[in-house]
Amino acid sequence: MPLKKVAKLLKKDDIVDPWEATKDKKADYIPVIGILTMPVKNDKTGKEYIVEINDNFIKWPGSKTIAIPFDISPTDLKIILSQINGVYFTGGGL
Repeated sequence: MPLKKVAKLLKKDDIVDPWEATKDKKADYIPVIGILTMPVKNDKTGKEYIVEINDNFIKWPGSKTIAIPFDISPTDLKIILSQINGVYFTGGGL
């Protein structure tokens, strides 16, 4: 997923992040957790994926999630990590 697409997901939502708060809008302190994507072995469905249960595991207690591409550049990774509260590493072969 290109960084611009990830950045849009972080910035354009109905959650008012602390840096978006104004006098009229109170901040929603909802954690944003990144989930590292996994590469697809065959290219029929796309380049990467996240297992739905991992996404649900983070969302059930009220957090929101964002995909972190497995092949992201170090520079782009630093940008994303500065905007989120944590990362969920799913384990396995990745």
